[in-house]
Amino acid sequence: MTYPLTWRHTWPERGPDFLAIVRGGQFARIYRTHPDHLQGHEWVWSLTYPAATRLNKTGRAATKAEAADAVRAGLDEALRWHAERDQPLLLWRADRGSDLQLDWMRGPVRIVVGQDVPWLEG
Repeated sequence: MTYPLTWRHTWPERGPDFLAIVRGGQFARIYRTHPDHLQGHEWVWSLTYPAATRLNKTGRAATKAEAADAVRAGLDEALRWHAERDQPLLLWRADRGSDLQLDWMRGPVRIVVGQDVPWLEG
């Protein structure tokens, strides 16, 4: 099952570097690297949520679309892992608070399967 991801540029200068946002929380990042010695896999993807789930959280892809597909698959796996353990998926907030010195004190975005996102198929 695919859940809605919002993609935005990671940095204000807008290069080939993007964040995947789920319900206001930062879930993943994809970016383009230099193609030297990568056998055509110049896009890097990484799941940036803080949980230690033993799921594969990084990889390389030949295209931006393949990297985005890997992130979507990672979201499905992460939601399934957390649902099986009756735990919410906790994500760092994608937006900044009004006071940057206190921003670290804001709680994470909590995503509960069956409440915030639909139950997983299968």
